[in-house]
Amino acid sequence: MIDFHVHIGNMYRERYPAHAPLSPQQLIDRMNREGIVISVLLPLESPEGSWGYFLTEEAVAARDLYPERLIAFCCVDPRYPLAAEFIEHFVRQRGCKGFGEHVNGLAFDDERNKISTQSATSMVCRSCSRSAQVCAMTRLVCRGWSAACASFAM
Repeated sequence: MIDFHVHIGNMYRERYPAHAPLSPQQLIDRMNREGIVISVLLPLESPEGSWGYFLTEEAVAARDLYPERLIAFCCVDPRYPLAAEFIEHFVRQRGCKGFGEHVNGLAFDDERNKISTQSATSMVCRSCSRSAQVCAMTRLVCRGWSAACASFAM
């Protein structure tokens, strides 16, 4: 089983200290108890997403601790002036396999959202050498890495 939507760290500050942040080790323990083989770490880096943050750097560090069990995605607030460069670095240099969780207060069709999602799709699709138009495996318009993708290699 694959859990495709996981956050760790101090995402929910309003419950701290009653509920301590989830560590990578605690996540692996929970995965083992529940029969989850792989989890996809989705950073969340915009203030509208939560009271806390889960940074891309934290997702990569956790993935590096358990590379056979965790897959890191990258995320960037599209208001960040170097959003496209950030995405390119984390996909090409740090091995992120996708983009998300993309939550922000901008209008859906805001140009900054378009730039960040287009950059992510372009980078991720190039990294798995698939067409950025239609994925041969899923037959869907490619939005980046997918669990059904034949290039599942981590």
